[in-house]
Parts: sequence; structure tokens; C-alpha cells
Amino acid sequence: MITRIVDFALARRGLVLVFVLVLVGLGARSFKRLPIEAYPDVADTWVQIITQWPGHASEEVERQITIPTERVMNAVPRKTAIRSTSVGGLSVVTVVFEDGTDSYFARQQVAERLDRIELPHGVTSALGPLASPVGEILRYRLVNCSTNRVAACEDDDVAQAPRGLSELKDIEEYIVERELLAVNGVADVVSFGGTTKEYQVLVDPVLLAAHSLTFEDVAKALADANGNAGGGVIGFGRAALNVRGIGLLSADQIGDVMVSTREDVPVRVRQVARVQVGHRPRLGRVSVDGERDVVAATVLLRKGEQAESVLASVHARIDDVNARILPRGVKIAPYYDRTELIHNTTKTVMTNLGEGMLLITIVLFLFVGNVRAALIAAATIPLALLFAFVCMDAAGIPANLLSIGALDFGMVVDGAIVMVENTFRHVAARQARDEPCDLRSVAREASREVARPVVFAMATIVLAYLPIVTLERVEGKLFRPMAWTVGFALVGALLVSITVVPMLTTYLFRGRLRERENPLLHWLWLLYRRALPFVLARSKIVVVLAALLVAGDAVLLGRIGSEFLPHLDEGAVWMRATMPANISLSEAEALVDGVHTKERETVGIREILERYPEVRTMAIQIGRPDDGTDPTGFYNAEFLLVLHDRSSWRPEFRGKKDAIIEAINRDVSVIPGVAFGFSQPIADNVEEALTGVKGQLAVKITGDDLNALDDIADRIATSIRAVDGVVDLAVVRELGQSNVHVEISRDRAERFGLSVAAVEDVVEHGIGGQAVTSIVDGERRHDLVVRYTEELRNSPDAIRELLVPLPQGRVVPLSHVADVSIVGGASRIFRENGRRYIAVRFGVRDRDLGSTVDEAQANVARDVRVPSGYDVHWGGEFESARRAGKRLAIIVPITLAAIFALLLALFRNVRDALVVFLGVLVTSPCGGLAALVVTKTNFSVSAGVGFLALFGVAVQTGVILITRTNDLRAAGLGIDEALIEAVRTRLRPAIMTTLVATLGLLPAAMSNGIGSDSQKPIAIVVVGGLLASLVLSFLVLPMLYKLLNARSSRRFTPVQPERGLS
Repeated sequence: MITRIVDFALARRGLVLVFVLVLVGLGARSFKRLPIEAYPDVADTWVQIITQWPGHASEEVERQITIPTERVMNAVPRKTAIRSTSVGGLSVVTVVFEDGTDSYFARQQVAERLDRIELPHGVTSALGPLASPVGEILRYRLVNCSTNRVAACEDDDVAQAPRGLSELKDIEEYIVERELLAVNGVADVVSFGGTTKEYQVLVDPVLLAAHSLTFEDVAKALADANGNAGGGVIGFGRAALNVRGIGLLSADQIGDVMVSTREDVPVRVRQVARVQVGHRPRLGRVSVDGERDVVAATVLLRKGEQAESVLASVHARIDDVNARILPRGVKIAPYYDRTELIHNTTKTVMTNLGEGMLLITIVLFLFVGNVRAALIAAATIPLALLFAFVCMDAAGIPANLLSIGALDFGMVVDGAIVMVENTFRHVAARQARDEPCDLRSVAREASREVARPVVFAMATIVLAYLPIVTLERVEGKLFRPMAWTVGFALVGALLVSITVVPMLTTYLFRGRLRERENPLLHWLWLLYRRALPFVLARSKIVVVLAALLVAGDAVLLGRIGSEFLPHLDEGAVWMRATMPANISLSEAEALVDGVHTKERETVGIREILERYPEVRTMAIQIGRPDDGTDPTGFYNAEFLLVLHDRSSWRPEFRGKKDAIIEAINRDVSVIPGVAFGFSQPIADNVEEALTGVKGQLAVKITGDDLNALDDIADRIATSIRAVDGVVDLAVVRELGQSNVHVEISRDRAERFGLSVAAVEDVVEHGIGGQAVTSIVDGERRHDLVVRYTEELRNSPDAIRELLVPLPQGRVVPLSHVADVSIVGGASRIFRENGRRYIAVRFGVRDRDLGSTVDEAQANVARDVRVPSGYDVHWGGEFESARRAGKRLAIIVPITLAAIFALLLALFRNVRDALVVFLGVLVTSPCGGLAALVVTKTNFSVSAGVGFLALFGVAVQTGVILITRTNDLRAAGLGIDEALIEAVRTRLRPAIMTTLVATLGLLPAAMSNGIGSDSQKPIAIVVVGGLLASLVLSFLVLPMLYKLLNARSSRRFTPVQPERGLS
């Protein structure tokens, strides 16, 4: 079959040229269509159910909303977990689905069950946006050009008066969001910061009592006074007229609304209340650089869309909105853009690939000594890439930094090198003897000679990559595109090697060829020529050598740490500050910004960070956005620090981001009562999606009692704190939120003729406020809220004296019918699979993850006794690493078995297959492990994938050498002579294939640019393993071959030996 393909290609050279032209055209088209992403979407399929219930404590939210929601969602098919967070006024339930579940199917299953949830009156649930944790592709804020002139501002904009936060918030919600949501691929635009305008009717209970009115009378009057009605259609001659009743309130009419009449005199709202324009209670604040309080938003990418193309559309729409739609003086100004990360990672990958391609071409020329031969082999690289692009485009597989960056052009060109080198040697030998040289015949003969081992060798490499597609969850989503990309490229290279390459040799090898002797190759041959007879005479030494190498592997393995995956350097730092649970927004702002007054002197976190010139952009979020997509409170402040290029950093940081993080952590740790954690923007979201906890690693303690959970968590944290390498350790506190409890006394209330509902109405609506209707102004709608005046509800003492209306038109202080006290409660409540849990989060720095967690687990097992009914679970990257390790423990043996089966199919002989197989196992791992030790790289899933690739590539040398040995033995040579001659004739192609495969990944192994982290372990393992294999194979393989074949009575089919070589 293989020889027929070669013969066809040489007989139909014109057709092959047409195939090349078609491939170039299709490949170029596919490359333009192919989306490029910096980081693949590694998150599980999930659906969030967001329910807001303003004014209610977290315990009440859990009881009335979260638990009923969880019960209904337990019936959802293909779910793997249900997680929830209950905070004051907000419940977020996350349903996690099996790997591979379609997002639209998942949302449909959840949406179908929303109506079955029994919720409090007036409360509705909504699904979160169809976005992934890695979907935050752009952050922007609205700026007043008069106070902050950005690039989009013009002179006319600067002259405009600045607009307030409420007006900017309106512009964001009613103009900007509308325009950006219309961009294809945008899932949602989440606004954060600013103030949301509302009309407030502040009722005075004394005036209400004086007019014999209640709070509900005012609320009902306002609701009844606002609305339009439809009266159907009436005929009017030949026309039909719509009948409309117009009764919408305008802002200036609110105070004139009649509440009741007294002696035929209307009692209006302004007589019992004060009307003003205000804003909703703030849930958060955003700062960007020097702007302390801005209206900001985050653009979320729809799951399954490609970031690069969507970002291009978003930028185009922003330019259009800035130019045509926004009012003068206001502009959209992005401050975090995923495009920069995509460009930086793409630049790193392309630089590595370009350098690798250059090194390969140089090696080809140096070893072959002929420009034409080098160009034929090098032509395989672009053709194979174009073939891969066509396949990726057809399969819908995007290109990312790992899938393209891990592509070794040396592997791609290996088969072509063997084909070209063998044909070149045949042609040069015939010309040196002045024999007639028909290029087609010589190319056919030379190609047939090596085509079969080349095909099987490259098939082995493809086979080594295929099991990677079986990896699960995060690691699967990360490495599957890489496996398919490399597989497509290798298949393309294989087809080019047995069709295009032989055809090109018939055109480009015309004229005189001279085989130049390479000094390095000559020196290596002399070295092997002296060593081979010695080792072949003592072939049993290979057993001792193999034992020593295996023992060395074990020693090296013991010195290598472990981790899940190396972290992609995103060029930014995400810092989290966790403050006391019951902190107010104003106090959180004081800790973040600093206070410098006569009464108080506090250095703020922002002020400390401003000392770092390495920070290009600093954005700060306190609290949460209005839409409930991030369930947290004022106790949580998050800092986005976008860094300058490393070349501009101060020398003491040595270009290492960890050094900056350590310095920042050291400086901010002096602030009492605040716990800090460090991550990166994408990594932080992925970590939270994996465990539901904001942190790299998490220990979850499940149980029922929050106080008991808190106590166990404290003891576990104390035990973990003693472990070297643990950083950012913190208990994710759930208790600590102070609540004003208004406990109604039924007996006392009934004596005044009050029901519990009547008193609770004062608490919920009079203090918390009641949105009774909306004031419509064009497309904008603002709530009309009724509540008591602020001085009557701004302290526990004021609440005690709050007047409750009685049925007879009198009033009574709230303290007469209820007990008002301050008690402790929960700031948030976490649940997973129907049980409460508390988390201890931590990270690992300057030590490998595996040994750190092992020691931490040992300490906890020794120091902490977990009572019955409570369980401890270790999650985060550690859990992912264990899962991936178990999977690798299955697929590595299967891969090796498949490689051995392929070798059996090639050689049709167990001994030869065993020689090559054992040679790979003995010579390759030691180099890969040594490379990890020397470079201080931990063993990770990336490194494990690197070993799979290494086993596939390293087989090629053995296949080429043993195939040639068998041919020479069939020609009548003895074992020793055949082995020595095989080494001589196959030394150059074997060294060339190994060197180009090594040099192709050498730039990636040495790279430190943004985006290099994920591919680096793969490259290090392959480079180290192949170098070791190159040095050892030509000694170990001949010894193994002789040891296993010395007493064999095999008969070889006679073949024509290569003339002029023996």
C-alpha cells in the first residue's frame, strides 16, 4: 500500500503539484478563518440561578430561596454538583454538569424547573448569563472628558460639564449596554459601580398619624396614580382608533398625588412625606487608577464563541458608540482587554516557532550539505501546517497558544528528512560512480527502502498523542486541541513525505550532487566505530546499563515536585483583600483608599500599590455588581493590577512576577484585620469555578452548625499554617455579620390590635423601603420607593422608637411591640450538594504543590479531630492533579502497549519490536527527568503529555536502525557487521531527525515570554529525552539487538543491498 502511494506520486507528478496548489489555497483560507485564543475555555458546563431578595439576611435567604431551589434542581439530569452561596439579599445556586454536556441543553433543563420553585411573594429567579469563567474579555468605564481626557475625547467633549454618577449609570444601562449586547458573541454586559437613580418618598409617621393614614395608604395611592390603560379599538368613519388612557406619573407630579380626603379636602403625598431624587443603596464601588468612583462594566463572552473575533466587533461598536451615540463629554474607556493577552501569547508562540524553524533549516543544511535537499525537507513544514489548518477549520478546533506552541516542526519534518537523505545519498553515490541516473527510478528505489519505517515511525508519534484526547475536565479541554492539532500536522507531514517529497526530488536533484562529509558526523562515526565492537562483544552489559538507568530514573523522580498545571502568565495580578464581615462601604473605602485627617491616620491599600511603578493600570472593586452575578459583600475588595512589560521592571524583581507579588504581600500585610490572596484574572475565575471557593486550593468542611464549622476550620488552618510553602492562607468566614433583630412579641402586639404582618410591614417597607411603581422617562425607568425618613431608621435606637400606626389612627413605638437587639449572624452561607460547608483557602509558592498538600494533609490528620457528622474534603488544583494523575496512570501504559503493537505490525517479529520498545523505555525517560530536575520544573500534566510525545518520537531512531540491520542481515552480513554498517548508514538521518525534533522545541523550552508557561514543560521533557536518546540509542539498541538475536535461527528474505555502502 505504502509503495503504491510512492509509485503513484512519482508517476503522476503533475497531479501531485495540483494537490499542493489546492492545499495551499485551502490552507490559506482556513488560516484566515481559524480563530485564535490565548487560553481555551476549560470550565465545566454550569448554569447559575440568581435570585435577589433585597433587605433579607443570609440565613433567611438560605431558608426561603436557596434550599427550595436546590431541592428542585436535584432532579436535573446529568448534573454532577449543586453549589450555592447565600448572602444578604442574594442567592446564587450553581448547577454543574457532566463534562461535555451541551450548554443549551443544561440551561433548558434548569429553565424548565424554575417555575416549580416555591419562592416568597414577589421574588423571581433568573438564569445567569451564558458565559464561562474565562469569558471576561473586556472591562471599561465611562469617563467625563472634562475631568479625565482619554484618547477618544475631542475638544468639544472637554468643554462639557461633568455628569454625576447616577446620570453616568443611566447612560451605561440604557445606551452602552444596549449597543454592546447587540454584538454577536456577547453574552452579557455586567455593570459595576456608580449609583442607580430612584425617586424617594420619605414618609413621616407622625404626619401619617395626624391624618389617620398608614404607610400602605401612601404606597397604594402612588401605585394607583401611575399607569396607562388600553380601551381597545373604536370605529371612526373609515378609520379605526386605539383608545388609550394616559395616567403615567412624571417626577414633578409625585408630591401632588392624593392619598386620601379629609372633610372633602385632599391629603396629598407632600403633606405627609418629603419627595426627593436619590439612589438605591449601593452594593459596590469601582475605582480605576486616579478615579476613585466610576461607572464600570465587564463584557462577557458567550460560551462557545471566539474571543478574538468578538473583541474586534466590540471595539468597532465602542468606537461607533463613542463617535455617534454617547452624549458629548462622555466616552467609553477600556482598561482591561483580552486582546493584549492574545497578542502577547501569539507573539511568544510565533517567535518560538520561527526560531525553531530557522534552527531546523540550518541543521538540515549543515548535515546534508546541500541547499536543495534542505529546502525539500523544510517545505514539509508549511505544507503540513496548512493541512492541519484545513482539518482544524473543518473540525471547528480553534488555535491556541498550547495547541500551536507545542507543535514541534522537528517531528513534522522527520519523515521528509529520512526520505530526502536516502534519495540524496543514492543519487550522489551513483553520480560518484558515473552510473546512469534516472531520477524517477532512483527516487522510487530510495523511497521504497525507507517509506515503510517512516510511515510506521510517524504513525507511532500520532498514536502517542491520541490518548491525550481521553483526558478529562480542565486538563482535557486544555490538551485535546493540542493533540488534534499535532495529529493533523503529523498526518499532513506523512502524506507530504511519501508523495510530495519524492516528486520534488525528481525536479530539484537534477544536475551534479556531491555528498559533503560533515566533520561532526565523521567524528561521531569514528567514536561509535571504536565503541561498537567493544560493546557488541559484551552485549550483556546492556542489562547492567539498563538497571543503572532505571535506578537513575527513580532517583531523579524522587527529586521532582508535582503540580497540576503550570500557570499561564497573564501579564496581570489579581489581588483579593478580605476585610471583617460586618464592615460598611465607607469603612471599606477607608481601608482601601486611606484616611488622613486629624482624627485618623490610615494608609490605604491603594496608596501602597501606587508605590509600584511596575503597575500600569490599577482597578479596584469593592462589594458586588447590581445584577447579583458575584455573591459577595463590602468585606471583599479585588484589585486588578495590569503590569508593564518586564523589561521596565526594577532590577530587584529580576523579571519575576512572583517577586513582585511577594513584595506587595509583604507591604500590605501590615494592615490589621485584612487577609490577602493573589492570583490572576483568568486563573482566579477558573479556580473559583472548580471548587466554588476563591483560591488555588481549598479544604472544605461540611456539616450543619456554622459555629462548629468555624471552629474546625480554625483548627485546620492552624495546622496548615505550619507547612512550608503555604501562602495566602485564610478561613473563608461565614459568621461575623451583625444584625439588628426585631423580634415581635405576639402578646404585646395583639394588645395594641396589631398583627405580626402589620409590624413586619413597618420593618420591611418602612425601614427597608418599598418600590411601589416606576417613573418612566422615555426609555428609562426609575423606581419610586416609599420608606420612612432616614433619621427615623439610621440606628438601632432610632428603630426602637420608630412609630407603628395603630388601627385607631394612633401610633406606638416599635419597642412596645417588639424587642430590638444587635446579634451576630452569618455574612454568607456556602452549600454543596445539600450541605453547608466552610472553606480554608490557601496557595503554594516556592514549593511544589504535591508535597505541600501531602504535608498539610498529614498535619491535619495528626492535629485535628473531626467530629461525627462533619467531613473534610481537599479540592482545587490538588484534586485536579490527583484526577489527572489517575488518568495518566491508565493512558500511559495503554499508549506504550499500542506503540508495542504497532512495532509488532512493522517488524512482524517480537524480538525486534522488543528491542526498539525497551530501547525507548531505557534511554528516553532519564533525559526527560534530568531536564526537569536541571530546570527546576515540577512534574505536571504538561510534563506527562511531554513524556507521551517523547515515547512516540524516540521510537523513530530504533525503527530506522533495526529495519536497516535486518536488511543487511538478509543480504548475508553477520549480526555485528550488520549492526555496525546500519549505524554508519543510518547515523546521519537518525541524528538529523533527533536534532531537528530537539531544536524545534528548544526555543519553547527556553522561552520566558507571556504564554510560554503551559508549553514549556512539554518542550523541556521532549528536548531532554531526545538528547539522552540520541547519545545512548546507538549503543543500547545494538547491544539489545544482539542480546535478543544472538541465538535466533531467523531466516531473512534476501534483499538487494545498497551498492557502494559496504
